[in-house]
Amino acid sequence: MSVSLLTTRAGRVTALAAAASLAALALAGCSGGIATQDKPSAGAASCPSEVQIGAPLPLSGPLADFGNNSLNGMKIAADDINKAGGMKSLGGAKLKIVAGDTSSADAGTATSATSKLIGDGAVGLIGAWLSNMTTTVSTVAEQSEVPILTQSWADALSQRGYKYYFQAPPKSSVIGKAATDYMVAAAKSVGVTFTKVAGVGPNDVANTTQINAAVTAFKAAGAAADAPTFYQAGITDATPIITRIAAQKADLILISGSPADASLIVKGIRAAGITTPIMGFGGAFVVPSFAK
Repeated sequence: MSVSLLTTRAGRVTALAAAASLAALALAGCSGGIATQDKPSAGAASCPSEVQIGAPLPLSGPLADFGNNSLNGMKIAADDINKAGGMKSLGGAKLKIVAGDTSSADAGTATSATSKLIGDGAVGLIGAWLSNMTTTVSTVAEQSEVPILTQSWADALSQRGYKYYFQAPPKSSVIGKAATDYMVAAAKSVGVTFTKVAGVGPNDVANTTQINAAVTAFKAAGAAADAPTFYQAGITDATPIITRIAAQKADLILISGSPADASLIVKGIRAAGITTPIMGFGGAFVVPSFAK
């Protein structure tokens, strides 16, 4: 395993949170009464010695960093539980994480990968990181009556009334506004006021909602802003984006996207001599590949 943020203190906290989520999903796979750590349910005895959790994630394509880091975190969490004696409420059953590659953009691949995980015995799913893929994956899970816990945050995902869908993070619009409020307050504390912001990100539903919410919040705080620039993920030339950003003459640039896309844009901004501060949204700015 490559060195990642999962080896940091923050990463361990994330792993422990994932462990709790895995346990909750695994309980859905066995029948019986309510279980506690000290008193297993009546159905626990009939549970298998191993509980399989499916991990439909983007393990290939431009978002592979996110998918593989998520998968590594799940494996760490499962390993922690197994080393501690397994799931006591299920008679010490061990957790097994089984991955399925949804790809970074192909809904058909996401559908087949999810169907295979469920068909092979997954009693619960955690995925699929990218909101566009989670839309597909969660629909397959709902139709199969298999619970899915997601780290995706597009507003629309939690508005469909799905019975088997569980979303851990807040909605993207909430994240965008909260990040803006924090940045405005932090800047104000050192005597800085933003007069104009420029937003840029991929054109998927989660990122567009997040960036739009951030821009709206900055406007409410008194900053001017043009319409954000959105692009198709997987860019190879950031020149048009850099040109538009430069023309806006902003004193703060808001960026989201995959590590590869965000890195290309940031490098382009700096190569163009633009020294404007950058506010990063999403996981791209914390994965090891971006730091390198």
